[in-house]
Amino acid sequence: MKVITEVLADNLDQELSRKISLPKEYNKSEAIAKIQGALENTEEIRVLVHTNPKVTSVPKKKPDIFECGIGGANPEEKLNTALELLGNEVKASEIFNEGEFVDAIATTKGKGFQGVVKRWGIRIQYGKAVRAGKGRHVGSIGPWTPRRTMWTVAVDQINPDGGFVKYGLVKNDYVLVKGSLPGPSKRLVILRQPIRPNNKAEDIPQINYISTKSKQGV
Repeated sequence: MKVITEVLADNLDQELSRKISLPKEYNKSEAIAKIQGALENTEEIRVLVHTNPKVTSVPKKKPDIFECGIGGANPEEKLNTALELLGNEVKASEIFNEGEFVDAIATTKGKGFQGVVKRWGIRIQYGKAVRAGKGRHVGSIGPWTPRRTMWTVAVDQINPDGGFVKYGLVKNDYVLVKGSLPGPSKRLVILRQPIRPNNKAEDIPQINYISTKSKQGV
C-alpha cells in the first residue's frame, strides 16, 4: 500500500521535537481535503499516538510514538473517528472497561530459560521439601474449590510509603492489571483488546484492600 498523506494536529506538543522533526509550515485543511477526495481508493486509515511521560514519575521527556488502527465499517467512518481524536488526549478509561481482558505488549529484559521462582516469584520451600531436592518447585497452585477468588484494591490510595521501587509516586491516572506484565520497571507497556477474547462471563473484580507498607529494602 502507498501512503496518501498525513494530517497533523494543530496543538502538537513541543516535546515531540525530541523524537521527530516538526514541520514549520503546514496546511491541515489541504491535507484533509486530499484524503476526502481519495476515500474511494483508501484501504486503511491509521493514527500516530505519542505518550506524555512528563506527567509521570519517570525521568524522561522524549515521548514514545506508535501506530494504532482505527475501528469503523468503512474508510469514511474511520476518517471521521480519526479527526475527532486528532489533537486530543485519550485515556485508558475511554478505551477499556472494568474487568475486561487485555493483551500486554512490551519488551522483556531477556533472561533465557528460568524456573518458576525466577519467572513467577513463588516462595522457596523449606524443611523436608528442600532436602528432597524440591525446594524450587511449586508447592501448591491453590484450592480446587472455589476455583476463583476475588481480589480488590482500594482506589483512594495506591502509593506505598516512599513510592514504588525504581519508579516513585503515581501522580496521575493508573490501570490495575491482574496477571503478569513483561519488562522491568519504567518499561513502556501497550495494552490492547485481546486477540483471543475469553467469551466466558467474568465478574468485575471488587477491590477491598491494598497494602501501603513501604517496599524499600524488601
